[in-house]
Formats: sequence, structure tokens, C-alpha cells
Amino acid sequence: MVLAEIAGALDIDQTPSLLNQLLPLCRASRRVVLDLRRAEFIDSTGVRGLLSLQKATEEAGGQFRLVTTENSQVRRILKLLAINGRFAMFESAIDAWITRWDDGLS
Repeated sequence: MVLAEIAGALDIDQTPSLLNQLLPLCRASRRVVLDLRRAEFIDSTGVRGLLSLQKATEEAGGQFRLVTTENSQVRRILKLLAINGRFAMFESAIDAWITRWDDGLS
């Protein structure tokens, strides 16, 4: 299980480092929760990074969840790009963890 929190910008400067750190964890974990409540900005590189993390998690048989607030810049960008439906999104990390996971694990 992985819980990671991102603060600041998720952009062209920060996303490569994030991917280097999280991709190996996503490939090895059944449950990944990425808390973006403190992310202040996301650009197209950051969006592609989220999609890459989700893909790596799912290819490993896991599930990927995002934590964002309803009015956050991250959620607005995902809605604007019409890809918000691709992610399981929650308002808090606790909600992301306690909501039933499809893999049957408790």
C-alpha cells in the first residue's frame, strides 16, 4: 500500500522526479493513494504523470486513487480535460482508504 502526498506544483519541473520515485512503488503495490490537496498547480506534464502512475498501478493489478478537494485547481484541470472520470477521487485520504477496494482486500 502506498500513500503519497504532493505539495506545490505538479509540472514539467517536478513531474520527472515524482515519476522516478513513485513508478516503482506503483508497480509493486495493490493500492495507491495520491494526495493532491496541497498541489497548487498542474500542467499537461503533471496530468500525463498521473495517467502514467495510474497505468503502472493498474497493470500491476492494483488500484489508483486521488485525493483532491472539489474546488482545487487539479480537479478543475482534470474536469476541463474531460478525464476526471478516469480517476477514483476522494475528498480526504481517510475516505480513499476506507472506501471499499475492488480487490477484496480489507
